Amino acid sequence: MDPMQIIFDSDSSSSSSSDGDDELEAVISNLFLPEFLKDVSKYNNFCEETVPSYTDKQFVEHFRVSRQIVATLKRDFEESEFYPKKDTGFQRIYSEKCILAFLWFTSNEGAIFRDVADRFDLSMSTLHGIVNTIVYISYQICLEVSLYGHWLQRLTT
Repeated sequence: MDPMQIIFDSDSSSSSSSDGDDELEAVISNLFLPEFLKDVSKYNNFCEETVPSYTDKQFVEHFRVSRQIVATLKRDFEESEFYPKKDTGFQRIYSEKCILAFLWFTSNEGAIFRDVADRFDLSMSTLHGIVNTIVYISYQICLEVSLYGHWLQRLTT
């Protein structure tokens, strides 16, 4: 059916129909939404449904670490000063999803921001922030470990 005809028919019709309203909304959204917003294909609940269904072997194949290491990283991230503890008004991205997105990005050679963001249902800017934050935390841990090792070495000599 012609989109303009639907609009004119809905204006002239005195009775309101939810089917007609739904059809009108679909037509208007198709007319006014930019093309790149219409066909965004995201994985549905990848982190919530697909990842937990992986066997331990599949999990290691995809993320290059075991579930126990992810649990440790999750705990450390939640305890860090970088994990938001206050309500910001935005939906919070839980720590395990952050860690898994980071691991997927760093462990898959062909991974690009857009693909990983789509897979984990994140915006590209949010994924960028997650990656930067976890890299920074990792850097801080490396500094602490190397300084601690240097300090121990000085004590023993």
